[in-house]
Amino acid sequence: MTEFFYQAIVMDPDAAWITEFDEKDALYKDFYKEDVAVVSVYSLYVNRENELFHSKREVIEIDSGVLPKSKLVSVLQQGKTHGGKQYRPIALLKYNMDVEPEDVKEYMADPSEFDFMTMETNIRDIHWADTISLFHSMNSLHVIFHEIWSSGHHQTRKIYIRNGKLKRRKTRRKQLKASIA
Repeated sequence: MTEFFYQAIVMDPDAAWITEFDEKDALYKDFYKEDVAVVSVYSLYVNRENELFHSKREVIEIDSGVLPKSKLVSVLQQGKTHGGKQYRPIALLKYNMDVEPEDVKEYMADPSEFDFMTMETNIRDIHWADTISLFHSMNSLHVIFHEIWSSGHHQTRKIYIRNGKLKRRKTRRKQLKASIA
């Protein structure tokens, strides 16, 4: 039934402006803002010498531009081990390409004026603002993992001071005086 109405509108000579509008609108379809549905998660691994030695990319589907805390925690848990060594996350960097359609021309002329990267300080839901569909593939989350090592230098050592003979004094108990009756 809806096809009949659509065909009637298209066939109507007065409705020619609708098809003309649709044709012109199709040219600008890529510049409309939409919800972010997919985010690339980059895991970057740093060794003891603070050298970046490995990176991996994972694509995660999100709902309505929100990466829930549960998915974020699972990404962090999966990335904690690499090559048989333990790592801890030291930074979460969110890249959200949320340039306005009116500002695309300015962005293309001088991208250094725009800053789309923010640091996430807490482990909680991460929100991405609506993005022009042309730039959806640029939205990402970068997790930096640093190698954990235990060297024993971080432990407090017990220091013994010996002055001749080792004297051990016992704490004396205070004697109670007989109560006056």
